[in-house]
Formats: sequence, structure tokens, C-alpha cells
Amino acid sequence: MSLKESWAQEIFQRLVDGQRQEVMYNVLDDAEWIFVNPYIKSTILSDTYHGPTEYWTKAEPIYRQIFRAPMKFTLRRLSVVGNLAFGELKGETVGKKDNEKYIMPQVSVCLVLEFNPTNEEEDGGKPRCKGVTEYLDSALLQKFMDNNL
Repeated sequence: MSLKESWAQEIFQRLVDGQRQEVMYNVLDDAEWIFVNPYIKSTILSDTYHGPTEYWTKAEPIYRQIFRAPMKFTLRRLSVVGNLAFGELKGETVGKKDNEKYIMPQVSVCLVLEFNPTNEEEDGGKPRCKGVTEYLDSALLQKFMDNNL
């Protein structure tokens, strides 16, 4: 069964609303989470993580150190194909030490969420993510790490 676009829209809206814990709940504990490129370490976060806890345990302390406040997202575009949801998000925040705005003019983050169709019925028609791939401007992120860590 294909992913319902309304469910994908709800997940991305939670990101926009700053409900990161709700989004993390919708990612399976054993999900593969790829951040930027695990083979070319363009940032200290570039890696493959196993589940949202492993990813967030490493990422959250770094984000808290480099950004004054959590990223505020706006959803630019959402597409659903089969069990995949592709979301383009624009993000904005401020560097903690340098007070510089962290804005990406086009696409801040592109998230590809792969949903597990096998647990749809037990989850009330709301399947959870079995894979997350996160793309972003790693050079800009690294600049903020260099300036604010």
C-alpha cells in the first residue's frame, strides 16, 4: 500500500511546528538515518546512524552549541511516491557565538523519508519511517560549526 500524502504532510508539518520529538517517535528504533554523506565526512555529523536516538544523541548537543535557538523550518515542497516522502525545507536560526544568521536561500534541508508499509494497520494507517536520508549544504553547516563550537 502506498503512503498517504496526508500522513506525510502531517509529519513534515510537525517539523515546521518545532515538534521534533513527535517526528522522532515516527521513526523506527532500528531505522537507518543517513546524514549528508557517511563516506565523505564533510561535517562531524556526516554519518550513518541506527535509529533516531543514536542520531539525536550526537546531533542535539552540537546544534545546541552552535545555534542560539532550534531551527525554524518552512516546508517548500512535498512529494510522495510509493512509500517515500521527499520534503524540501528552508531553515533559519542564528549562530550562538557569532550572531550570524544561518539561512539557506533555496533548500535548507531535503529529507527523504522511507515508510514501512507493513505496520500500517497496527499503527492506525500511520506507518513509521524505516529510513531517513538528510541532505543539506554541508559547507555552510561546517562554517557555523567552525565559528560557533
